[in-house]
Amino acid sequence: MSFREKMPTSPKSPLRRRRLSWSGSWLNHQTTSFKQVVSAVIEAQSPRSRSKSLSSDFDFPDVDRTLSLPDSLLLKILGKLPEPQNGDCSLVCKRWLNLQGRRVRTMKVFDWDFLLSGKLVSRFPKLTSVDLSNACVNPPRKSGVLLCHKSISFHISSDSTDWDFVERNLLHSEMVDRGLRVLGRGGCDLLKLVVINATELGLLSLAGDCCDLQELELQK
Repeated sequence: MSFREKMPTSPKSPLRRRRLSWSGSWLNHQTTSFKQVVSAVIEAQSPRSRSKSLSSDFDFPDVDRTLSLPDSLLLKILGKLPEPQNGDCSLVCKRWLNLQGRRVRTMKVFDWDFLLSGKLVSRFPKLTSVDLSNACVNPPRKSGVLLCHKSISFHISSDSTDWDFVERNLLHSEMVDRGLRVLGRGGCDLLKLVVINATELGLLSLAGDCCDLQELELQK
């Protein structure tokens, strides 16, 4: 009777040692996340040349392709967008901000310093109707009472006992005339203007610069 020689069963025997695959080594590692395993599988199964070609197809150059469009064409495109998206488009870049400003035709100003600084005419160079009535009133600060009368609305002090607070809080006529000169020098296509406490000299200066002015609402 012959007996077969038993093979050694020592755990250290190279014949019984099972070589772990790369996936098993990944999965047996406690610090390896599932996302890392999936990424490794995809990378192993995809040819390197193919992955490079695919990645190159989606590598777009960091260039603004709208720069090749003239302003007139880009204005037409922006004009087709819904009105609520106009504010979002102006945040894309400085060029789009300036183009959106050129599309604005009517403006109601509440801050007189915004007019004096020249930002109104530079930001909105194509204005045809400007209402300065609210900006001509210098309301008291930290007032919680809002007074509305026709197209004018401004804050008043809660301890006001008479109706002369409007005259007391109006901007000085010299300041109003100065703002009109800034508005006229802006070269806007002004057709309508609403202003308070302007003098004849200020209006004449504005009329000389804005020859197309058709409607003037002067309040005193």
